[in-house]
Amino acid sequence: MTVSFRARAATWRVVGSEHIALGMEYSGWAPQPLHLYGEPAGVAAILTHGIKPRAAWVPTPIGGDPVLDLQYETEKINPMLRMGVDRAAFTPYVGEAAALVAPLVPADAPALNRLYQLGFAAWLPPLAVAEGLYRGIHRNGRLVAAAGTHVIGRRERIAVVGNVLTASGFRGAGYARATTSAVTARRCSSSATRWCSTCAVTTARRSTPTRRSATA
Repeated sequence: MTVSFRARAATWRVVGSEHIALGMEYSGWAPQPLHLYGEPAGVAAILTHGIKPRAAWVPTPIGGDPVLDLQYETEKINPMLRMGVDRAAFTPYVGEAAALVAPLVPADAPALNRLYQLGFAAWLPPLAVAEGLYRGIHRNGRLVAAAGTHVIGRRERIAVVGNVLTASGFRGAGYARATTSAVTARRCSSSATRWCSTCAVTTARRSTPTRRSATA
């Protein structure tokens, strides 16, 4: 049995009965991020009969995925590092840049897409900003740094922080640390969101600035 449905910027396909798996493909960015979870036979069914973009960016364990290897040819591997912090261990960043951080609203989506070089609302829709949590830094009227949430899971009591970027020419001033800390503080330590006990972030292992911002 398979069940398909669309949810905002993603296509989901769930395989039930004998094999349980979930596939999620984001739209609007090529290659599209493709997330696959569950039993190998279920994932194989999703790729065969459901979701199979021509090119995709797929997070997998180190060493690859046997199911994916049958369907795709790997072109580039970027080792990633996943980090997390809970409410007890979190220490907010208090550098000078912290005072520059401001909340971002749905109307800031075009500015976010310009910062991420993704085009006007081509990838990050205003709804994602409205339902997520984004913080940014403006200089001379221009959004030059931002961080936000990829996922907010109330039942799992976790928030995944991402989309951390500082424009070239403004790096090295602690902007990434400040925005990442502001998002984490709001989700993990604010009395308004006591349901969230853990914040996580995934970054490239070679990305020293992002790693610093996540451990600030």
